Amino acid sequence: MNAAQAGAPRGAAPDARAWRKRSRGRILVVAHRGFSATYTENSRAGFEAAIKAGADLIETDIRESRDGVLVCVHDREVDGHDVKDLTWKQLAKRSVLRLSDVLKIAQNRVGVLLDIKIRDTDFPLRVFEEVKRLGLENQVVFGLRRNSQVRALRRGAPDVVILGFLKNYKKFSAFYRAGGDIARLWEEDINETTLALARGPKGADRPVWVTAGLRDSGEDAGDINANRFLGMMKQGFDGVLVNDPALARGARRSIKVLEQGKNRVGRP
Repeated sequence: MNAAQAGAPRGAAPDARAWRKRSRGRILVVAHRGFSATYTENSRAGFEAAIKAGADLIETDIRESRDGVLVCVHDREVDGHDVKDLTWKQLAKRSVLRLSDVLKIAQNRVGVLLDIKIRDTDFPLRVFEEVKRLGLENQVVFGLRRNSQVRALRRGAPDVVILGFLKNYKKFSAFYRAGGDIARLWEEDINETTLALARGPKGADRPVWVTAGLRDSGEDAGDINANRFLGMMKQGFDGVLVNDPALARGARRSIKVLEQGKNRVGRP
């Protein structure tokens, strides 16, 4: 692995379109619900800390309030109340952020992966309109779970980048035909069969991102250690969703330092 290829270039404005294709040796650090290993998930402090730690993207979850405001909440309920039954003002009192708040935090600083929780076919287009309003179309990746949503979003927003949060990996073929760009695997599901499905038809070599976390072992989604992250780098994965972006960045940096050391030793 070439040290210069280990991650996305720092200091450049994020461009999600570059992530549609594999780049040899590149692995993106995606901060799962922000720096959620230390901070409250989907919080302003967590997103700011993830950006400071050097994450390439921050990931957040999108739902809708009773009065139609797009909000960043993972669970269906907040304090025992369904998110869709609460107004934006009620959610704001519970420290919930709007999508627009998170996009403004990220603007020109970091990519954003949006995990679309609402299953309505046209809901991703509602989200896209907010993204477009703020001019962040090329900074955002849309994470979808249904191929009907993929087709609808691709028709309405031909240039957006779409990642598949599919439960049934056999549907990746249909996902790509519908217009999807990137596959997502759970760490515990990685094997030759699932990776082949995720990479797409023979010769396609699609990018594959991984949600870290060995849930069967009691870990939370996004949990990982440095050795496992390094293993994913060596396996050629293109992005990893992690709760601790500082740990992942440190592991990625160690590869760069090692490669730089080898290059110095090998010079005549």
